[in-house]
Amino acid sequence: MTPLPIRLRLTLRYFAVCSCAGIVLCAATWFLLRFSLERTGSALAETTAVHGRLDAVQMAMSQAPSIALLHMFARDLLLMAPLFFFLSAILSYWMSRKALSPIAELALRAREISGQGLDIRLPVSNANDELSDLSTSLNQMLNRVDAGNRIIRDFTANAAHELRSPVALIRSEVEAALSSPKSSEEYRESFANLHQETIHITGLLDNLLMLARADAGTEILNYEVVDAGRLVRRVGDKWSNSMRQALLEFHVETCCAPALIRVDLVSIQRLLNILIENACRYTPPGGSITLRATADTERVLLEVRDTGIGISGEHLPRLFQRFYRVDSARSRQLGCSGLGLALAKWIADQHHATLIVESEIGIGTCFRFAIEQTRIPDTRSQRTLVMASSA
Repeated sequence: MTPLPIRLRLTLRYFAVCSCAGIVLCAATWFLLRFSLERTGSALAETTAVHGRLDAVQMAMSQAPSIALLHMFARDLLLMAPLFFFLSAILSYWMSRKALSPIAELALRAREISGQGLDIRLPVSNANDELSDLSTSLNQMLNRVDAGNRIIRDFTANAAHELRSPVALIRSEVEAALSSPKSSEEYRESFANLHQETIHITGLLDNLLMLARADAGTEILNYEVVDAGRLVRRVGDKWSNSMRQALLEFHVETCCAPALIRVDLVSIQRLLNILIENACRYTPPGGSITLRATADTERVLLEVRDTGIGISGEHLPRLFQRFYRVDSARSRQLGCSGLGLALAKWIADQHHATLIVESEIGIGTCFRFAIEQTRIPDTRSQRTLVMASSA
């Protein structure tokens, strides 16, 4: 059964209340009038003494006029009942319309909101009532939807732009190679350029997919206990050859005693690789990069420090935004997509760590984050360390 509209239900309730109140008022008036007439027309008795003898004098009054008046009043009430109910219906409809007018205004304004008009907000009344609370809650929801929609639009536009550049380069390389016969050395150079662009596209797609899974909450991290020193040394060994080729000094510093941390090994290595890769990009030949792990009684501090060009302070608050680049032209030439630091921040957040950056122009940049140490028995520690070292 289809429910009645809210306005009709509210009108019927108001009508029922007004009708019941009118009926009770008329009935009370009729009974009060009857009671008053009965008292007025009742017999009056008076006792007097005449010559020492008591005589009772009794007077009576006819109640016929009173009864006729009551009947006339009842008849007038019955005759006025249709008019009373009609006026009650009009009053009930006006009251329901007045009560629902703020909701109608909210509905009218909500119809104006679309995917291109998410900047429209619902009116909030000055009265501190339920409707104002509802409008405020809906406006807060619209703010979140607008922010999410803006992020999606920017993300889509930036991703399309990032993919367009390497695809255009690949197309131009292929067209140049097919335009005329070339030597084997020229073909080798073309293939090397294509290989470099495919590596860039692969890294960009990997970052995009991981961020998409992170936003959807489907990225699963497998936590295990590892030794921070061995983790840092393993990452450093992978970068040693690249640092020599880039003419950079690379130092790996670890704590002496084992420092156990509970992390997702793959993602934490990716975080460190992102930081080291950024340091390598923006550090000129002859500079130095340091990968360091230090520990205190409660936490393990992981740090990547370089002597590169540095970052201006005005860029630091937006450094972890997706696709944000300090120098767009230079970053694109170096193959930077602007997603690495956003991904690094997400990985740090999943480990309940805060990724902190300190930088000064001409001196260098330092990224650091701290992870709580894990306390486990010695036998389990040794077994975990062996598993981590053999992974």
